[in-house]
Amino acid sequence: MDRPFWGQGLATEVVEEMLRFGFGALKLKRIEGRCQEDNQASVRVLIKNKMRQLRTISAYDHSGEVPSVLVFSITQGDYA
Repeated sequence: MDRPFWGQGLATEVVEEMLRFGFGALKLKRIEGRCQEDNQASVRVLIKNKMRQLRTISAYDHSGEVPSVLVFSITQGDYA
């Protein structure tokens, strides 16, 4: 998302809609979200949507770096 759109709550709304669709229409039991550890704005978006951090993993990015990635999750029961 481009900087002019940062801080307007758009990412939070997108995650809300994805959870609604995933648990509603798709009948999923659990949904995961991931973000780089140093991306605190994304961490806040996931936490705002009741997601809980499960673990930290390492993942290669396009530059060959190995950033720490936080894995969040929410179950259908916690979403309701």
